[in-house]
Amino acid sequence: MKHKSNFSVLTALILILGILLTGCAGSPAPTEPTEDPSALEEDVARNPLNGQIIDGLHTGRTFAVVFNNAKPAIPQHGISQADILFEFLAEGGVTRCVGLFSDIEDVEVLGSIRSARKYFVSLAQAFDAVLIHAGGSDEALIYIENNGFDDIDGIKGYAGSAFYRDQDRRKAGYALEHTLFTSGANLLECAAGRGHALERPDGVNYGLLFDEDVVLEGQDAGSISITYAIGEKVTSLTYDEAADKYLSHQYKGAWIDGETGEQLAYTNVMVLYADTSYQDDHYLLTINLTGSGTGYFACGGKMVPINWQRSGESDMFFFTYEDGTPVTLEVGSTYVSVVPAGSDVSCE
Repeated sequence: MKHKSNFSVLTALILILGILLTGCAGSPAPTEPTEDPSALEEDVARNPLNGQIIDGLHTGRTFAVVFNNAKPAIPQHGISQADILFEFLAEGGVTRCVGLFSDIEDVEVLGSIRSARKYFVSLAQAFDAVLIHAGGSDEALIYIENNGFDDIDGIKGYAGSAFYRDQDRRKAGYALEHTLFTSGANLLECAAGRGHALERPDGVNYGLLFDEDVVLEGQDAGSISITYAIGEKVTSLTYDEAADKYLSHQYKGAWIDGETGEQLAYTNVMVLYADTSYQDDHYLLTINLTGSGTGYFACGGKMVPINWQRSGESDMFFFTYEDGTPVTLEVGSTYVSVVPAGSDVSCE
């Protein structure tokens, strides 16, 4: 059943009550997140990417790792340990992923690492993250250089022994571009050597709200199918009620982390529609991650329409339900699919 942007009865009643109380028509204007989003829920410290309660403030720097996701390159290793996984279109209709890690030190194997695009850099900026990549488009590399952005490029000489070619993959017949790997410990050492800050600046947060138990009043979403309008790549997710997680599938099979052998599973699922267009070469894409757009949020087997906003490249994302109230994620990992207009998102 195709997902429609319908209000639930409860949401409609809440909206009507808000209009009567404020005397204003339409949805309330979104308000900016507080400096400490966890203060909206309870007086606790939380990991800013997954909402888990921690002792004291989480000060570690986020790392954004570009994962190869072409079919000949799978499985990825270490991808399941990302707190948030974004999936984007790249040229040729294939997708690439950017995994956000709040604690990368203990991730023993990461790969295969692929090249950056300008919109990957934009995403990393939203989370003040160190971008991990292997080269990139001219647009991305020029942007990184001109803006002094913190990154580690796996094919640059300064990366030294931080990256390596997986010889088992080479022997198995993988193409060279699908064999570049690294580790969390190597990345931290390299980042320190390059003078990148390894701690989040005081007061910096990512605007994400979390709760231990999120109950959505939306359409049934026991299964979700996302078909990218360019290239028609399909990612699907199936809700496992016992685990309270969505199990991921792609290329007509389970999406597996090659390091653990486990299927990628997420507590939260988001789909964000973003302006997408071909560049002048009719090959590379431009994906605009600033401004505003619509999308969906799924959790606990239900899905609801949402809106997203982002003022500029140095700003964080702000997610709201259709009535303007902030989206609250359930504590746990999150999968985000960024799709162009016309992409089919269905659930049942």
